Amino acid sequence: MRKRSRHILLAGLFAVGASPLLSAQETEAQSALIDAAFERAKSASGAIEIEAISCTRDQRQIVELRGAELRFPCMLQELVQDADDASMVVTLLLAEAPPVPQQAFTKDRSIADTAAAIGIAVAGAQLDPDTDAKRIERFEREDERAPITPLATYLPRNSDTYRAEIARVDSEIGDRRTEQRASERMQERAAEERAEALQRQAQYQSVTDFMNLANAQDFCVADGRAILARAIEYSTSPLAQDRMVGLWADDRRNALQAYLNDVSRCV
Repeated sequence: MRKRSRHILLAGLFAVGASPLLSAQETEAQSALIDAAFERAKSASGAIEIEAISCTRDQRQIVELRGAELRFPCMLQELVQDADDASMVVTLLLAEAPPVPQQAFTKDRSIADTAAAIGIAVAGAQLDPDTDAKRIERFEREDERAPITPLATYLPRNSDTYRAEIARVDSEIGDRRTEQRASERMQERAAEERAEALQRQAQYQSVTDFMNLANAQDFCVADGRAILARAIEYSTSPLAQDRMVGLWADDRRNALQAYLNDVSRCV
């Protein structure tokens, strides 16, 4: 029998909503396994620029790079039982790209610029006709959402023609704003599609890097599937930190499914 399952232990711990409580000796042994696996990976591949690897508590992401040091949640280390577990964890972590912060879509024209342009138009309406016309003309040139046209400046304020011109301008403003919102939504969607494409590319690259590193170490991926199975159980944990690790492990299992079932290279 390769390993004794900890499923019963994990199920009991979930009942009270806690992670495994390990002794100092167990923690030290697990840390030693991780360090040894990291040294083997560095020796097998000359492309690893990371100089140190260590776990940290309360980390909100799987991989965090601080200079030349890679940090990961200590829960992953606590699940390690043998050298195969440690090799699997280290290889996954080295192949996992640090998350890229999501950037919110920004409009071409800032709110401050828009507010300033509107302010110019409002201020211009309080001045004499010549200055008013010049300010409105400049505003129209800089911003298509101008609330008034130069033609309306010279019309009698109480005339039907003036009111009709203002109504026409209001309608045009509404159309332009609708077009602008539609254009902004198209840009937002394009940005979302680019982000999704980059994410898919990063996932594919992560699997490629993982397999290259595993091959360099002569590490059989199927020997490392046991720790993924244990980690996945935490995807239903009431603790957010545990759930993060469990969902990540489940995602890695899905990405590596074909390799996890291939024992042809296992001795």
